Amino acid sequence: MTDEAALYAAVLAAPDDDTPRLVYADALDDTGDRVYGIRSWVSRNQLTIAREEFASAEYDRLLLATEPVEAHYRAAWGLEAPGCRVRLTRGFGGEVTGYAGRFLAAAPGVFAAHPVRAATLTVPADDPDVLAALAGCPLLGRLHALRL
Repeated sequence: MTDEAALYAAVLAAPDDDTPRLVYADALDDTGDRVYGIRSWVSRNQLTIAREEFASAEYDRLLLATEPVEAHYRAAWGLEAPGCRVRLTRGFGGEVTGYAGRFLAAAPGVFAAHPVRAATLTVPADDPDVLAALAGCPLLGRLHALRL
């Protein structure tokens, strides 16, 4: 396992702790690679956003600076999943949005790659099997928030 992979694994192992996220950001900076440096900058900004008062001037400034960069680098940073949208939260894929059936299919890979803590899922009213499958999905136990 490379140092980068080990540091990323530390983030996945402690998804609520910001320390491994900051150590990972430091390691990205240390590579000297431009794209890694941008990822580090986004991570640090998002960690600051998470601590700021909602809609404060600093919150808004950082959010406006960070969101377009995240949108530009989505694919490069592994934020595309079949049928789901993975959004960065505190510098890592922390929130998933999508259709429940597609989420269930993608969930093992998404949770293996990202410290997901929230999901917003659309459940078709005419498909009770999807809701039953969601109820039986053990990965949902990792979430702090689930919106249906």
